[in-house]
Amino acid sequence: MIIPTYLRGDEQQDYNEQLNQSLERSLSENGFIIPSLTTAQITSVEPNMPKGTLWFNSTLAKLQVKTASGVVETITSV
Repeated sequence: MIIPTYLRGDEQQDYNEQLNQSLERSLSENGFIIPSLTTAQITSVEPNMPKGTLWFNSTLAKLQVKTASGVVETITSV
């Protein structure tokens, strides 16, 4: 989710509208929308993301979570 930066002054007149649009892209009527990324994209962004980050891996069609530095685990059903 990209949250717009809040700046004081006239140039920030659209802040509320930009913030609302960003939030609407990340929510549905039924809850949060998990970002959908390929395995390559997840590998690329993982080092910059905190533990607990969730992705839907579109390559594997599985939910994944970062559990430690360099560790992305795939959530599987039993």
